[in-house]
Amino acid sequence: MIFPTSGQRLVIVGASTRSAAQCASRAGFSALALDQFLDRDLKRVAVVEPLQSMFALDDVFWEPWIGAPLLLCGGMENRSDAIDHLVGRGLVCGAGSRTLSLLRNPEAWARWSAASRMGYPETPNHFEQIASQPCCGDWLVKSHIGAGGLGIRVWQGERLERFEYLQRRLDGEVLGVTFLNHRHGARLIGCMKAWPADSFWGPLPFIYRGSVGPVGLSAEEAARLSDFGAAVGEETGLRGVWQADFLRNDEGWWLLEINPRWSSSMELLESACGAALVAEHVAAVMDTPQVEQKPPARDRRDDRFGRSEVDRCIGKVVRYASHDIYPPQSLLEHWWTRRWNGAWSELCGGNRLADIPADASCIPAGYPICTEFACGSSIEEVQRRLERSVLAFDGSPTQ
Repeated sequence: MIFPTSGQRLVIVGASTRSAAQCASRAGFSALALDQFLDRDLKRVAVVEPLQSMFALDDVFWEPWIGAPLLLCGGMENRSDAIDHLVGRGLVCGAGSRTLSLLRNPEAWARWSAASRMGYPETPNHFEQIASQPCCGDWLVKSHIGAGGLGIRVWQGERLERFEYLQRRLDGEVLGVTFLNHRHGARLIGCMKAWPADSFWGPLPFIYRGSVGPVGLSAEEAARLSDFGAAVGEETGLRGVWQADFLRNDEGWWLLEINPRWSSSMELLESACGAALVAEHVAAVMDTPQVEQKPPARDRRDDRFGRSEVDRCIGKVVRYASHDIYPPQSLLEHWWTRRWNGAWSELCGGNRLADIPADASCIPAGYPICTEFACGSSIEEVQRRLERSVLAFDGSPTQ
């Protein structure tokens, strides 16, 4: 039997849980992480079990965690079977399987977008409509079971699988917006920008490459986003932290999808804004008094909501393997000396790494090697620092 070591209990589950587990550890939580990659820095801050073993863990294992809140991470928004299983084990989730199904429904996305004066890309819902569309690169195939940009491709006229759908392709910058929903309503936390495909290399054209920000928002943008978060909460009853991805261009804001879980950019918001998102998530899910947070400041120069990107900026980029890599233990130890524990001050001395492999086994081509972080006074400065990587794509440290 594995007992929580100290502090309040929390169970974190998803493909990659390191960022959430580090934030939980800093907030004083004792966490169990069910994770796919089992990275070394994750094992430093949580009790860790393989994600694929979830259904094999017996009653004795789960006994100390009964009644603990659940924090979902990457990919779990599409795993209603797993959520039902964990809730059946006695965990407390802010979104049951029925809620998750609604939160991943494009028809609901369109409805909530309209209610908050946001756009929603044209999304045919019948194959007859799809078959009548011209095939000229104007459409994207998306997946109801995808995450992190996986499963997105340009449509070439092929018939779609039952879990796929078609969406009009738009140009603009992709922004991840974080919300916190609780019993009393919804709160807009902040906004981060996703790196475009031409910024850093990735094995797939639409795969998640990382984020940078926080991005400043006008008062009108903040008001519309707040209305959006409230509309989602009122219809679904969702509790806790979650993210919605939007595209912003000259025509306005367009909802791309909703991810009712911890997102990869939330650790950046915690560090840049001094937030305590894991603690707030737990308070919302367990319906306990909210953690006191200072109201978001406005940029004095342009009256923008939240911290501006020219004030205090932080970014991360996922480093993917362009070919199979077999890192020797000495190289892993070198990466370990450059690890990031989540403090802003650590980045002032240079780039840092996270999601560091625990052993010298093969990292297959296309898989993430690790994540690299940098800070600066602007998005451009952060990008320049990340381009001067402490980790080359072939797995060798740069000089």
